Amino acid sequence: MPESLVDIPVAEGTYSPDNYEAALCTLPDGKTLWATWAAYGQDGSRAFARQFIAEKPGPILPLSTTPKMQTHPIALSEDERTRFVWLEKENRTYTILHRQYIHNDFTQSETLHTLPESTKPWSLHALCDTHSALWICWAQSSLKGSQIEVLHILPGGKTQRFSISAGTPYNYRPRICESNHGVYLIWDAYVQQTYSVYGCSISPDGPSSPVRISTHENWENKSALCHDPEGNLWVAWVHCQDVMYNNSTIQQKYSIHGARKHGDTWHPLSGPNGSSELAPLHYGLLTDFPNPPNLGHMGRRLYPMLKSTEDGAIWLLYEAKADETKGTLASTGRLIGHQCANDIWSEPHSLAEGRVFYELPHDNNLNEKLYVLCQNIVTDELHLGKTHLSTSAPVVPKQKRTVNTTQWESIHLPFGKPSNNRAQNELPGEDSGRYRLFWADLHCHSAASIEMEGEPDELGHFARDKAQIDALTVSDNDCFWNRFTRQNVRHLKDYEFDYVKGNAMVLNEPGQFAMFPGYEMTITDQVDSGRDHRSVMSDDDEMEMDLLHFHYEDAYLRGELDTQKDTKACIEWFRKKKYLPLPHPHHGKYNLYDTEVEWGVDIFAAWMLNIELFDIYYKYLNQGHKFAFTASGDSHHRNPGLSGALTGIWAKNLDRASLLDAIRNRRCYGTAGQKILIEFTLDDHIMGSNLTVSADPKLKWRIAGTPDQDYILRIHRDGRLMHDVHFTENTTGEWEEYMLCRYRPGKHYYQLEVRTREPVPQYPANVAHALGERAWSTPIWVETVV
Repeated sequence: MPESLVDIPVAEGTYSPDNYEAALCTLPDGKTLWATWAAYGQDGSRAFARQFIAEKPGPILPLSTTPKMQTHPIALSEDERTRFVWLEKENRTYTILHRQYIHNDFTQSETLHTLPESTKPWSLHALCDTHSALWICWAQSSLKGSQIEVLHILPGGKTQRFSISAGTPYNYRPRICESNHGVYLIWDAYVQQTYSVYGCSISPDGPSSPVRISTHENWENKSALCHDPEGNLWVAWVHCQDVMYNNSTIQQKYSIHGARKHGDTWHPLSGPNGSSELAPLHYGLLTDFPNPPNLGHMGRRLYPMLKSTEDGAIWLLYEAKADETKGTLASTGRLIGHQCANDIWSEPHSLAEGRVFYELPHDNNLNEKLYVLCQNIVTDELHLGKTHLSTSAPVVPKQKRTVNTTQWESIHLPFGKPSNNRAQNELPGEDSGRYRLFWADLHCHSAASIEMEGEPDELGHFARDKAQIDALTVSDNDCFWNRFTRQNVRHLKDYEFDYVKGNAMVLNEPGQFAMFPGYEMTITDQVDSGRDHRSVMSDDDEMEMDLLHFHYEDAYLRGELDTQKDTKACIEWFRKKKYLPLPHPHHGKYNLYDTEVEWGVDIFAAWMLNIELFDIYYKYLNQGHKFAFTASGDSHHRNPGLSGALTGIWAKNLDRASLLDAIRNRRCYGTAGQKILIEFTLDDHIMGSNLTVSADPKLKWRIAGTPDQDYILRIHRDGRLMHDVHFTENTTGEWEEYMLCRYRPGKHYYQLEVRTREPVPQYPANVAHALGERAWSTPIWVETVV
């Protein structure tokens, strides 16, 4: 393990132990540092700063005295003073604030910019240039899209603002670096169904025309930027290749690529073997697959960092899991660095180990003694560390940086050609031809959850363009407590939830794609009688989270270990807010409370084909409850729509309101990933209907599956098999129940099941077969009358 020269607690539980958005700044004197961070609690996020002189910590200082939400604080060094920039939010409006620390005291806070109401910022970045001008950039989400905003503030207070895009409404994650006559800006843009890195120079006269820096057709994003002592600009980013195991589960193989600017032209960098790959990130694959797999990059650890040193060398740094045999909840991180000197890249050096989420100073030039901010994986306490930035640091053993990927085949998504033709319901009845079939994944996780992969924007673009589905809900855990491993709670921060909601505003396009804001109502890992998790979704761009989990946390800290989040209180909250909470059974357990609020229940997920493994749905159906069958991947691997579960929805239009109306009226069904068309009626009433009959009912169906695939269609009444049919690819038919009214009067429900002879492959944990050939219709309920 690399030597840790210092290891100093930073936040020390101030306001909340739930710390995030940590940043570090070193001053020119070489002995003064500032650490900034945000902490999240029941009253919202608060921003703090702490000075370290000769590695001795000073007092923890709040950056703002207001009760407003504060987040994303940044410290910037400038001669004998330090500047601080952060975001504050009141009601639905964000502002960017600024203050200075001069002569051992703070100046008054100053508002630099107020964002339009309801817009959402992300990826705030800032620097002070050699002319004492302040530059700030961020991505700003609104109903019109996501664009990059840049502020230029001169010492006298004159302010310029620039709005920049790559000619697309999808612009993300900006970074700036000082360059000749201003700054150079890079960002990720989604253009023509792929991510690329774009850049432009910005001077007081305005920005230059954006240029594409990355060149590959695969997704390339999450970029980092620096300049060397000669002023040459360097950029690094993550290259993503979709891969598939045994025509079954889908993952991504990552690597780092880069480019250097000569004159007005960007030139690709060459890696150690002359390839375009500067460093592999293959440790994120399911390396022990199909044995119990380990999740990959722990969300936002999948970011490169690029820095220069005073002697002219360039360092590429990134974080990997220190123990590939452990999941990301338990594995600490390893900070890895490659030095480039004279166009030759060194082997990977292990610079630090034992913590997670390593953050480097904002300064462009680094010294051999490298300060880092990082987190304790158990407590989330921030720590200030120091290590050697040197090629004399230990080399990462080859077995820790090589992975056998021969079992993973590179694939190109989407599998089929995009089509805007939507199937209509054709069976006879008063609703015939009224609805079209849309496909949705109603629950997936982003990197805002503690162990997941994929930024919210990546998930939306993947679902729409790679999985070719019509609707998605990103619903991250509102709180995640794993006291056996981490001994702490990791909350979905208010700022992160705004990011999720802002992304939903950007990607929601009626008629094209329905992106729902949402979150996962989560309980503790104490409850075995029923996992009361809910994927909560809404048509409200300003959707709120219930904060009832804080009551549980308070009770836990008082020693009430069996206290849990009050699900019934949450249900009443959802009723009041008119939100849809979808129960998703965990390991075959769930509780159903009120179908006036909980309109549907997931029957398939990446975890397992719940309806085929456990007799947990018939318990409620036999009690007379009526609810829709839905299917949601609950994906942890950035593959929504290809993570083993889909909901087919018969709706009037492709928009949030129509899809929610269809779920409420139970016009939907679940599949194990394959887009199997199911139309199912009883006495010409569509699935989900509730009717009375005075004669034996007649059931009709229309099924369209995969070409040349053999299927079995089964009709179930009250959970019992009543009729089956074998067919290939597609079929239509009908079946009349025999003497039901005479011999079995009363209440009943009918379901249609489609399956193949071969089982759907099942893997451990949250790994799913992408295109499972299973489907269950929502029931149709009948009552006989004389």
